[in-house]
Amino acid sequence: MMDLHAKYGCVCLWGTVNGEAYPLIFRRRNFKGVWPGAEVIFCRDASDLRTFAGPLSRYFLKQGIAVFSIDANGAYAGLKGRYFDGVEPRFYKGTPPSLGDLAFTLNAMIPFTRHSASKAGSH
Repeated sequence: MMDLHAKYGCVCLWGTVNGEAYPLIFRRRNFKGVWPGAEVIFCRDASDLRTFAGPLSRYFLKQGIAVFSIDANGAYAGLKGRYFDGVEPRFYKGTPPSLGDLAFTLNAMIPFTRHSASKAGSH
């Protein structure tokens, strides 16, 4: 999975604790078209992000990235940030995907671009 996502331009990292490996996949993107950031494409559980928050923050800050997004149904305990209800809703058919798993969705395979309503109607 990591090799495939790296080919799509995702940042693929591993964290280890007590000999156990935790895959973490991110896609770089700009938020509001201005702030460089990263979207969590895959993590087994949001607690993995809490576990590796320090090293991840230092890694991405060196690249000028300080803004992140992750799928959520509400605020995550132990992670700083804001929850925005109704922003970028996910649609699915069948069994609901687990939160934090956008591994084989458009978010992972195609770079995210948001067009404002004013630009969408003009040519």
